[in-house]
Amino acid sequence: MTSLKKQLQALEKTAEMVHGPHAQKKIKIKSVLFTEDEAANFDDDAIFDIGLAGLDNLLHDEALRPFQKTLFSEDSKQTDREHLTAEENKRLDKEIDAFILCLHPHFLDQNCQQALEWLVKKYKAHQFNAETLAKSFLLYHSTLEFTNLLSVLCLPSPSPWSFLAKKATDITREEIVGACVKDIAVLEGLFDVALEREGASPTALVPFFTQLSLEYIEKKQFSTDNRSLLSLFRMASLGLENSAELQTGSHMIFFALSPYVSGDGISYYLDRAALHSRPRESFATLVDSLSTCGRTLPQNLNLFK
Repeated sequence: MTSLKKQLQALEKTAEMVHGPHAQKKIKIKSVLFTEDEAANFDDDAIFDIGLAGLDNLLHDEALRPFQKTLFSEDSKQTDREHLTAEENKRLDKEIDAFILCLHPHFLDQNCQQALEWLVKKYKAHQFNAETLAKSFLLYHSTLEFTNLLSVLCLPSPSPWSFLAKKATDITREEIVGACVKDIAVLEGLFDVALEREGASPTALVPFFTQLSLEYIEKKQFSTDNRSLLSLFRMASLGLENSAELQTGSHMIFFALSPYVSGDGISYYLDRAALHSRPRESFATLVDSLSTCGRTLPQNLNLFK
C-alpha cells in the first residue's frame, strides 16, 4: 500500500469519527484525486497536507521552491478568494499561473496531482485558472491524468479552449488540430507556454507545438485568413531568440509557411535567423531548402502576398 493511500485512509477514518460516515455526502466538490463524494470527506487541512506532501516531493525542481512560502504556506489556509479584492485576485492568479507552468514537466507524477488538488480545493484554480491549466498540460492530452483534469475544469464558453469542455475520453491530435484551425489562439497559447518555459526542464512541448503548427499550415486556407498568417510568422520569428530546439521548430514552421510569404517577409526572417541561429547548420539548411524550392527575394513593399 502506498504512503498516500495509507494517509488517505487515516484521514477518511478521522472524518467519519468527527462527522459521521454519511456527513457531507451530498456536497459535490471538484477534485483531481477523488470522486466528488470522496472529496467531501476532506477539509482544507487534510487537502493541504496532501498537496504539501506532493510539493515537497517535487522540490528537486528548484523552480518550485518559492511556492512553499506562498501558495503552500500555513497562512494560505486562510485564503478565501470570494473575500479578496479584484487586485488581490489578479495577483493571486499570476502566482497560480506561474506555479502551474512550473508543474508542466511533472504532470504525470502523482505528486503533481496532489499539488493540483490543493489548487483546486483552496484557490478554485479549475474555475479561475482553467485556461492556464488546459494549455499548460495539453501536451498530455492522451493520458488519464489529463482526462481527469478536464472533468473538473470550468472552461468559459465561447473560448478557444471550449473544445475541451466536458470531455470524458482522450483528446485526439486531430481534435486539437481542428480546434487550432478554428481558432489559432490555441496554437498561440501553446507557444506562450513554450516561451514561458524557456530554460526550464525540457519536455516534448516544443516538438508538440511544432508538429501541430505544421499540420495546421497543411489544413489552413491562408488566402481567407491573413491574421493566422501574421500570427504564425510572428511566432516563428520570436522563436528565433530562444533555445536551439525552438529555433529549429521555428525554421520548420517558416519553411512550411514560406509559399505564402513575400520576398520582404523572407528577407526579414532570414536576417533575424542569421543573427540568432545556433547551431549555424540549422540556418544553412533552411537557406538551402528555400533555394531548392525556388524561393527568391523580390524587393516589394508588402510583407505578405
